[in-house]
Amino acid sequence: MHIFRIIATGIVIILMAHDAVASSGGHFSLTNEIFKGINFIIFLAILYFLLFKKAKEFFKTRSTGVRSAIEDADAARKSAEEKLEEISDKLETVEQEISSLKSQAKEDGERIQAKIQKEAEELAARVVKQAKKNIEMETKKARARLQQEATLLAIEIAGELIQKNIKPEDQNRLIDEHIEKMEKLS
Repeated sequence: MHIFRIIATGIVIILMAHDAVASSGGHFSLTNEIFKGINFIIFLAILYFLLFKKAKEFFKTRSTGVRSAIEDADAARKSAEEKLEEISDKLETVEQEISSLKSQAKEDGERIQAKIQKEAEELAARVVKQAKKNIEMETKKARARLQQEATLLAIEIAGELIQKNIKPEDQNRLIDEHIEKMEKLS
């Protein structure tokens, strides 16, 4: 079938060459042209037998390679789309986690702030309470000192008054009374 196509093509070429030579005013020899045509057909037949198998293999291999490359590219595209979708899902999840972490951090911050404020208020209350206790204790100490000083001063004043107002006979009588009381007790 292929050979008939080649022969038909050769005949068409010969006829076209005849018309070209005839229209240019040249001399045309049918025998010459037939030999040229036969030579051309032989040349095409040789080319066909020499190159057809290699060309067929080349184009078949090339076709297979292109098909394989297309399939690989399609598989790579599908894989990339799946990865893109997976990454998009992960990105959405990460964004949700970030939002959740932000709100959690805000809540934790508010909770910590409230705790610190409460602890500070409790500490301030303890400091005020301790200060009041210290003031009360210092007041008691000051009162005790004042009372002691007042007592010592009163004793001193009483001693001075006694020394001024007591006579040696009164003093001897008081000593005797005191000795008698001691004897009775012993």
